[in-house]
Order: sequence, then C-alpha cells, then structure tokens
Amino acid sequence: MYRILLLLEEGEESCRVKDYLQISGCVVREVTLKPDLVYEEVLRKTDLVILYCNQAERYFKVCEKIRYITQIPLIVLSKNDDEWAKIRMFQAGINDYLVEPV
Repeated sequence: MYRILLLLEEGEESCRVKDYLQISGCVVREVTLKPDLVYEEVLRKTDLVILYCNQAERYFKVCEKIRYITQIPLIVLSKNDDEWAKIRMFQAGINDYLVEPV
C-alpha cells in the first residue's frame, strides 16, 4: 500500500485523482499549498508526492523546496501544456510531468 501526498493549490477542490488512487488501494492525504506550510512535516511517511495544479510554473519554488528536503518521487499533474513550464519544473527536480486532459 503506497502512501501518497496530494498537494493542491489554494481554492482547488478535491480532484478525481484521489478517488482513482484510493480505488487502487493507495492511502492518499490531501494538503493545500499555503505560504506557511511546513514541508518537513507533511512529507513524513510519504512514498510519492503529486502536485496537482493549473499553472505549474507558479510552483517552481515548491518543487525545489521538496527536492531539497527529500528524494521522494515528485510528479506534477497540470492542465498547463507549456513546454517551458515543463522544462523549468524538471530543472526544479520533479520526476515526471503529466498534462491532465481537458
């Protein structure tokens, strides 16, 4: 059973990704990205981090911070298909970037 941390941007409702992961037997914990978030605490006991956001380039620093703290796999799931945003996110240390179908 995998423990997955699903990071959501502020104002984002729960996404159906959580439901699919839970059906697959994963334990999913949702956390909203806020300026005062203590990453060391939320990353404990986590096997995978999924950053679910509309505008991935806004979260470049978040990915850098996560990568500085841990080597847990980090996946970005975004509606943004911009090539430069993808490149920047890989430079920040993500493992994969998936574009959500609209």
